[in-house]
Amino acid sequence: MFVNTELLKVKLVPDTNVITACVLGGVSINGGTGRVQGVLLGAVLLGILNNAMPLIHVSSFWQEAIRGLIILLSIIANSLIQRNVEMKALRRRNI
Repeated sequence: MFVNTELLKVKLVPDTNVITACVLGGVSINGGTGRVQGVLLGAVLLGILNNAMPLIHVSSFWQEAIRGLIILLSIIANSLIQRNVEMKALRRRNI
């Protein structure tokens, strides 16, 4: 008995591309901050990356892994920057 495996596949590439472009562009995952220019820049950078990886024969598995790493690094950088901004604001208030 054969099962149609196409029904079992769930591909979230468009969703992860949108999230990656937004996070790469500087939109905070927590909300409240971000600019349209940053999102456009993130989308352009992601588009360049998505077009370049197949040209250098990177497998689809590693393309997804690299995209996930970019999201992770962007979130870490955003958290560190947010923490720095909050600490500077507290220092100005002498708290």
